[in-house]
Amino acid sequence: MTKENRQIYSILAREIVYLELKPGDKLYESEIAKRFNVSRTPIRDVFQKLEQDGLIEVYPQRGSFVSKLSLDGITDIIYIRSLVEKHVFEEYMNLATALDISKLDVIVQEAEKLADEISSNSMNLRKKIFELDFYLYETIYTRVGRKSVFDLLNSSNPSFFRYRFFAFLSAKEDIKSYLSIDRDIISALISQDKDAINDCIEKHNFFGLSKLNDIKSTNSAYLK
Repeated sequence: MTKENRQIYSILAREIVYLELKPGDKLYESEIAKRFNVSRTPIRDVFQKLEQDGLIEVYPQRGSFVSKLSLDGITDIIYIRSLVEKHVFEEYMNLATALDISKLDVIVQEAEKLADEISSNSMNLRKKIFELDFYLYETIYTRVGRKSVFDLLNSSNPSFFRYRFFAFLSAKEDIKSYLSIDRDIISALISQDKDAINDCIEKHNFFGLSKLNDIKSTNSAYLK
């Protein structure tokens, strides 16, 4: 895939994750080609990659549609991430300075501030909180020299990103509860409590599944 095609893919994948392109929406090669000022040939390449990653479904004679979110295999991905993060966070705990911890605290504070402003239709705030949570973990991986591992985990299965963002469609209090896990992580790092950190990692990664019934009841049209 060319650099230009990767950029188009990244934009469309992001729009699918953030429900700007919703499950069931039909995608037209001609419209997207016009949008990005390219021919339909590179768009076919992008569509093929989106299909491989489970973000769209292509039906002969019918067209291409944004796929519904499937939770198949999500627990396996969570299991792998949890194992990796327990090692990463232990490394971080052993080398983090007071300045490092304060940087994490600033990120969480900003997310908490935004969470206080959430209303039922504040999708942009939910996106910002989601991105801050992502940045928190990226900061930790980067500090211990594991940025490439972080990138690999987040590029290997875009469906996991969709699953994570669905958790941010929950009620305001649920999102604040989610952020309290990040707050607990900082406390555990300060106290050097490895068991508490491992517990927080499990809670963080499985949070969406713990809210699965709520997600299904409010967003059933988006799920397989």
